[in-house]
Amino acid sequence: TIAGRTRKTKTTHTVDQVIINKIRQNHGISAKAIQNELLNDLGVSISERTIQYRLNEGGYRGRVARKKPLRSSGIMLFGSSKKKILWRKPDEEFAAECLVPRAQQNGGNWKV
Repeated sequence: TIAGRTRKTKTTHTVDQVIINKIRQNHGISAKAIQNELLNDLGVSISERTIQYRLNEGGYRGRVARKKPLRSSGIMLFGSSKKKILWRKPDEEFAAECLVPRAQQNGGNWKV
């Protein structure tokens, strides 16, 4: 190989921006879903890993969603016990779209 040459990227700057915009619209979308949308909308075939690389270059990391603070209103009685993975930047940790509702846990004082 010639010194100073790097491998040509598979995606263009426009495709990279489309990937970033899809994450801005929905932080919880998976790389597989983005891959399918790019194939259907733009006809671009790239791997999930390439999408993950582009998101990392854009400052997004895959993180477990934070639970809403207890002081917030709108408490869910029965929530999902699964951890929700989403893409976010470090400064978006407590943004509304990056939080999941906290399940309310009553103490067990049942009165009949």
